[in-house]
Amino acid sequence: MEKTQNAKFVKFALSAAACFALLFFAMLASAGAVNAAPMPEMPAGAEPTANATMPMPATEVPSAAYGGGGAADGADLEAKMREALTAVKKVIDIDEKIYVNFNYYYYPDASGNDNWNFIWYSKDGNANINATVLGNGRVLYYGKYDYDEKYASKQVRFAELTKAQAAAKAEAFLKKMLGREFEGYRLYYQSLSYPSDRYSLVYVLAKNGYDYPDFQLYADVDKITGDILSFSNFRYDYAGSDAFEFEYQSASSVISRQEALDSYLENIGIELIYTSYYDYESREHKIHPVYRLKNNYDEYISAADGSVVEIADPSGFMPLPMPRAEAESAKAMSADSGGMGGAVSFSEAELTELAKAGGYITADEAVAIIAKAFDLAPADLENFTVNTYLESDYMDRDKYLWGISMYSSSETMYENHYATVDAKTGTIIYYSGSSYSVYGPAKGQDPGRAYTFEQAKEAALEKIREICPADIDADFELVSFNDEKGAASYYFNFQRKVNGILFDGNGVSVSFDSIAGKISHYSFRWFDKADFPKLSKIVSPEKALGKIADYAGYDIYYTSNGLTEDGKINAVLVYKFGASVYVDPFTGKCIDWNFEEAAAPAVDPDYKDLEGHWGENTVWTLTNNGIYVWGGTIFNPDAAITKGELVSYLRFFAYNAYYFTQIESSIFVNQFAYRQMDAYSSGADADKILTKQEAAKIVCEIAGYGELGQHTEIFAYPFNDDNCDAEYRGYVAIMKAFGLILGDEDGNYDGTKTLTRAEAAAIIYNIVMTFGEN
Repeated sequence: MEKTQNAKFVKFALSAAACFALLFFAMLASAGAVNAAPMPEMPAGAEPTANATMPMPATEVPSAAYGGGGAADGADLEAKMREALTAVKKVIDIDEKIYVNFNYYYYPDASGNDNWNFIWYSKDGNANINATVLGNGRVLYYGKYDYDEKYASKQVRFAELTKAQAAAKAEAFLKKMLGREFEGYRLYYQSLSYPSDRYSLVYVLAKNGYDYPDFQLYADVDKITGDILSFSNFRYDYAGSDAFEFEYQSASSVISRQEALDSYLENIGIELIYTSYYDYESREHKIHPVYRLKNNYDEYISAADGSVVEIADPSGFMPLPMPRAEAESAKAMSADSGGMGGAVSFSEAELTELAKAGGYITADEAVAIIAKAFDLAPADLENFTVNTYLESDYMDRDKYLWGISMYSSSETMYENHYATVDAKTGTIIYYSGSSYSVYGPAKGQDPGRAYTFEQAKEAALEKIREICPADIDADFELVSFNDEKGAASYYFNFQRKVNGILFDGNGVSVSFDSIAGKISHYSFRWFDKADFPKLSKIVSPEKALGKIADYAGYDIYYTSNGLTEDGKINAVLVYKFGASVYVDPFTGKCIDWNFEEAAAPAVDPDYKDLEGHWGENTVWTLTNNGIYVWGGTIFNPDAAITKGELVSYLRFFAYNAYYFTQIESSIFVNQFAYRQMDAYSSGADADKILTKQEAAKIVCEIAGYGELGQHTEIFAYPFNDDNCDAEYRGYVAIMKAFGLILGDEDGNYDGTKTLTRAEAAAIIYNIVMTFGEN
C-alpha cells in the first residue's frame, strides 16, 4: 500500500466552483500584489466538492471588461486577453465541440496587474470550465464540472484508479501547468473520502529536506476517469513576476527540538488559565484550569539559532469575535389573556417561575437603564420603534434577561440599538449601537474631534466603572486592545482573574467610537455560580509544554517572513507546533475542549496482518476508498467485532444517506439513518460482541427495514441450518435477499456465531458493490 504524509497539517482545498473562482478573483483585484495567506487547515476526511455554476451570457467578441475602472482601451485589452487566453489554452484542453459558449471577467488591480477569469460552458449549461489567470500567464485556478444524472451513483462507486494512478495523473498535469517550478514540490497528502467522485491531492514546496507549507498546490482527480477536476495555486507571487524568487535560510545547522522548546518556554511561553465547558444535556457548567500555548500564530522559534521570529504578515489571525445581540428579531410579549375565561391551575414549575417574575424589572425600566447608560435622551426614545422580550440565559436557566431592540429611520438617518439587561438586577449584559447618515457624520458626531488611544481608554474605563457590577480594577486584566494612532474605533478586552490567573470564560469588552466620543459596543459576562478548582500540586510549565509537543508535534518548517531588500521572498526556518491542545495541570495529560483526555492522533491504516487472508482484497478495497474503522498497522481480521465498531463501519452510509437514497435501488431507503446511528452510538453496550444475527438486525434498522424485519411470519428463512433465533430470521432473510450475506458451502449461516471484522467488511463491501451497479 502506498503511504503519504499524515493529514495533521494539511490545508483545505477549495471547491471547483465558478462562484468561488469569481470570489477569489475579486479578492485578487482588491488586494493587488498581496502576500497571500496560507489556506485554513483541512478537517479530517474533508475534500472538495464540485458545484454547477449558473451559465452566463455568451460573448462572441469580447471587447470590454466586466470589472471595475482602469480598463485598457479596446485594442490593448484584446492583446492582453489574447495573451492570457493563450497561457491557459497551452496547458488546459478545451473541447470546442462541447464548450461552445465563452464568457470572461477582467479586472486591472490597483498595482496595474491584469487579472482574468475565463468561463467556457456547453450549450445546455450542463458542463463548464473555469480558469483564473494573472496577466503574466500564471494560472491560479482551474475547475471542470459536468452534470451527470447518475451523480449520486458515481459518488458511491469504488474508485477505478488506484492512489498511485491518481497521483501520476495529477503530477503529469502539474508538470504541464508549472514546468520546472513543480520540481520543488512533493506529495504532501492524498485522500479519497467516501462518498466522493474524486481523489484530492495536496503538494507542498520543500527545500533542504523541510516543508514550506505556505506554498501548496491542490489537484482533484476523477476516481473513475482520471480527469483533472480542479487545480488551485492560491499562493501567488508578491510582485507579479513570472516566477517565484526565494531567499532560503541555510539549513546546514539547526538546533534540537528540546533547545527550541526551552527557548519557546523562556521567550514566548505557556500560560495557565481557567476555561469552561457547558454541557447542554446535563446543564452542567464545568470550569477547569488548563495549560495552553501563548502564541502559535505569528511568533516562532528560529530553527537556526533559537531566537524568536516574528512573522511580518501572520495569516488568518484575528481577535476573537465579540458577542452579538440576539435581539435582531422582535419577540413582543403580551400579558393579555385574549378573553380566555374559566379557572386555571398552575404546576409547581409554573408557580416557581411566576414567583421569580414578580421580582423582575419591567421592560420600560430596562429600556430606561440602557438610555441612561448610553446617553439616549427621552426625545430620542419617542422616535424609536422599540421591541422587547424576556428569556432565560442560555447557560444559567435561573437567570432571565430583557432583550431590547430599538431603531429609527428617516430619509437621511438610520439608527439602531440592541441590548440585553438582567431582568432581576438591571445589570447591562450587552449593548451595541450605531447610526448612519446619508449626509456626512451621524447625529452627535463631531468630525473635528478624534480621541487618542489614552483618552478612549480612560472614557471606556469610566463607563465600565459606572455600569459594571464587578470591580474592573481588581477582578480583570486588560488582555487585548488596538492602539493604532488616529483609529476611528478602539477596542478593549478585559478578562476575569481568579486565584491569580485569567479565566477566558468571563470578561468585559468595549468598543469606543473615537469620532463620536461614545461607546458603540459593550458586553459583560460573569458567572455568579462558578467553582474554580484550587491550583495545588500541578505539573510544571516545562512538562506541560513537552506534552503538547509530544501530542501535536513540534517540527521544523520554512515559512514566509516578508520580502528581502532585493524583493525576494524571505524564507526562514522555524519550529512550529502542529496544533494547539490543552494540558490538564493536575494530571499532565493532554485534554480536549470538554476536559476529556484527548484521543491519540489518527494513524492512517497500513495493515500488516492481512496478507493471505480471505478478506485481504475486500478490506483493502474499502480502506483505499476511505471506508475503515481501525487505523494503524493491525486490522485483526478474525477478531470478533463489537457493536460500536460495526456502527462505525456503517457511518459511511448513515451520515451520507442522501447519496444512497437517490439511487434507483431498494437496499437503503432511510434518509434519516443518522438517528439510528446516534442512538446506537450513545448506548452503554458499545463494547458488546455481536453475533451474526444481531449484526443483521443493526444493518437492517439503519438501512430502514427495522420494522419490516420484525414480521418474521412473512419471510422464508433462506439457509439450511436452524442456528438462528426466531426474532432475527426476518433480518437475516432481508440481508440475504439483497445479496449482503452468503451461506457457507453447505448453505448454512450460523447466525448465533460471533461476527468477525473480516465478515463485517464483506457486508460493507457487498453494500457498496450493490450500489455500484446503478
